[in-house]
Amino acid sequence: MNKKIIIFIGGLFLTVLASQVAQATTDSAENVGKFLNINPAVTSSAKGGAGVAEYGGADFVYNNPASPAMEAGCNTQIITSYTGWISETNLMNIFLLQRLNGKSNFGLGIRSFSSGDMSEYDVNGKETGDSINFRNYVFQGYYNNKLNNRLSLGGSVKFILLDYITNAGSIIAADGGLLFRLNNKVGVGLSFKNIATALEIANKKYDLQKEINAGLIFNAVQG
Repeated sequence: MNKKIIIFIGGLFLTVLASQVAQATTDSAENVGKFLNINPAVTSSAKGGAGVAEYGGADFVYNNPASPAMEAGCNTQIITSYTGWISETNLMNIFLLQRLNGKSNFGLGIRSFSSGDMSEYDVNGKETGDSINFRNYVFQGYYNNKLNNRLSLGGSVKFILLDYITNAGSIIAADGGLLFRLNNKVGVGLSFKNIATALEIANKKYDLQKEINAGLIFNAVQG
């Protein structure tokens, strides 16, 4: 394997790890935007965390931004999803993936996490007569590239609008990942999510909940 690629991968991992350590030692910050770690895609969500090493189409961008570079298929893919919970809380997602050439892909996505009106209660458990709700939106731009037959890299930039009842603000975050195929049967993946500076609202700091994921895939049968 090329020494420059090894150095790049090692540097990328150490950078993300340092970011995680810095977040863990920031006592004054609280996590927001936890909905960003809910997989909105049906297929990759069903595979759980194993999707970080899986190569597929637009469904796998959430697991690992490098993934679609390994997919050989149609030139344009669009995925949509809707998940509903109580109090009209819902997660909606639409993502467009466009193949630029045989080695790279470009994508655009919009995601929302919102609720209907919910009754507000005081400290004694009685309704105040007021209602509360929240509206959160994510606008995402994505690009990845297959460097060679074994290695692909990908990343995305997200503009996030957060509105949590009484607190509102915006923040820019980044995701990234790589996929490396050791041979026709074995592949490894590494991804990181929500790398961003702290968001400050009313003199209080809020951090996005960051993630680092690694995976290994083994194809026992060649199809």
